[in-house]
Amino acid sequence: MAEYRTLRLDSFNLTSKIEIDRAESARVDAELHATRARYESLLFDSFPGAYFENFRVGVFGATHDAHTPDEVACITGITKRLGEQYGASIVTGGGSSGMMLAAAAGLAAAKAEAQKAGKPTTSQNIGVMMDFAAGERPNTLLDVTDKTNNFSTRIEEFIRITHGAYIAPGGIGTRLEATMFFQLKQLGWLESTYPVVAHPFWKPMVEQSHQLMFTQ
Repeated sequence: MAEYRTLRLDSFNLTSKIEIDRAESARVDAELHATRARYESLLFDSFPGAYFENFRVGVFGATHDAHTPDEVACITGITKRLGEQYGASIVTGGGSSGMMLAAAAGLAAAKAEAQKAGKPTTSQNIGVMMDFAAGERPNTLLDVTDKTNNFSTRIEEFIRITHGAYIAPGGIGTRLEATMFFQLKQLGWLESTYPVVAHPFWKPMVEQSHQLMFTQ
């Protein structure tokens, strides 16, 4: 049996196969990293630098933690850069999980590095929460917590205090928020300088809406 196993391993040249697998894995990892870097750059550049003084960006996404490391890294990377380079504040739902926590963590890291370097910063993690949301606890990274009574007033508060929005992957609640921003953009009720940037996750929803409204 031992001899048979040796012959089988030799015939498949196992050592070479391992090296090929390692090279392929490294190539895929490099492509994923490059793709994420390009996406982060495009997203970051979508927010106009001329408007970053006291600029607040709303980040909307799922409250659960079922996200890939790349999605979380993308959110934390963007909010960290917004804080580092422009002193922007981040507005979320204030929750202690999911995209809300990831967004707050990125800005918190930027603030910690600025403090360590002795640099002043006016960036704030702002959480807009609902009084009645059972079990929703504010995350410990918030600098400011705002309370509203229901979903509609919460979205209105998001719109009132932000200068740009990023729609991350999410569920029904995030879709409600995204639809509100898309509608306000369509009606011209948001400033022309107010960017609304959506993750490719939402592309099918936008395409389906366009097809139903304009091609049928």
